[in-house]
Amino acid sequence: MKLIGRSRAERAYYWLHATTDYVHFQFDTSRCGRVSRDVLGEHFFGTLVTDCYAGYEAHQAKAKQKCLAHLARTARDWQKVVPGDSQAAIFFEDVKAWVKRGCRFHRERSTLSVDEVTNEKAWLRAELARLMTCPLDHEKAVTLQERIKRHEREWLVFLDDPRVPPTNNVAERALRPLVILRKITFGHRSRAGAERMAKIMTVKETAKRHGRKVTKIFYHLYTRPPNRALRFLYGG
Repeated sequence: MKLIGRSRAERAYYWLHATTDYVHFQFDTSRCGRVSRDVLGEHFFGTLVTDCYAGYEAHQAKAKQKCLAHLARTARDWQKVVPGDSQAAIFFEDVKAWVKRGCRFHRERSTLSVDEVTNEKAWLRAELARLMTCPLDHEKAVTLQERIKRHEREWLVFLDDPRVPPTNNVAERALRPLVILRKITFGHRSRAGAERMAKIMTVKETAKRHGRKVTKIFYHLYTRPPNRALRFLYGG
């Protein structure tokens, strides 16, 4: 499984690929999906968890899960520009409720009975079908409905594979420190500096995944052979 996110600076991007155990930052001046495909390689057969950015469509993967959080955020933002009593407003509210219920199911799945799991899966699938066909009266709602239809098979992958999260929040949270840094410093002065930052963030975030103190990891990298530093990082 891979969760992907992007952080944009002035014509420069940090691409982030992450699992529960490893985080990789890649700096590039292009936002083309080819950057991500080069990182993953030609033989990636996991599940990709991403937003709806078109650059991911050419990726080869066993399955793709679109981020429900991004869908709910769009519904929330666009709900503000439509009349409160319109079909569009009701649609946006239903989308948010559907996303909330799906995420809650993923969190609480292990505590549910077999019948409860079956019923919840059936409701989520039926509600998705309804959201794709309900009549709408505003172009914003139609646009979001078309997006849902376009990725019809990629919203509920997590129902059949409990290892797959319904959002790419893991990647988004890992990107946040770089976003804050960019706002404070206005970005890097050179490509070399940006690439060094990508390597530092890769080590830092991966160390956090393994419960290691970041300062200890960097101490080992500076004072120990690489193989010993890696064994320490991964708990050997």
